Amino acid sequence: KSEEHRKNLGLSHLREKNHYWKGGTKEQSGYRMVIRDRATPSGMRYVMEHRQIAEKALGRPLKFSEVVHHINGCKSDNRNANLLICDKAYHGWLHRTMSRRYQNEHFHIPSDFIESGASLVDA
Repeated sequence: KSEEHRKNLGLSHLREKNHYWKGGTKEQSGYRMVIRDRATPSGMRYVMEHRQIAEKALGRPLKFSEVVHHINGCKSDNRNANLLICDKAYHGWLHRTMSRRYQNEHFHIPSDFIESGASLVDA
């Protein structure tokens, strides 16, 4: 077989021509991953879609210290309006604060209940 024939055989199984092709996207830990035409410096072909969208909005690659936060908590909602670019320290603070607020809203025991000496557990 000629070199050209071997090359054409290889191309016939790429991307859309391959029966396993799913449009160049996949899910990983709830995040939508998209394929790039070229590998990243670390050799990865798939990148997190929300990072790619943030880079496009900024017009530059994200810095190592920058994190893209999903405002509504939905990892697959990659609309610009739902993405916040921040540093790692602020991102950590944001998650801790939101966690405390969630716990207070959903599991807060009113102080008057505690002062009454009542029990949450039936005896």
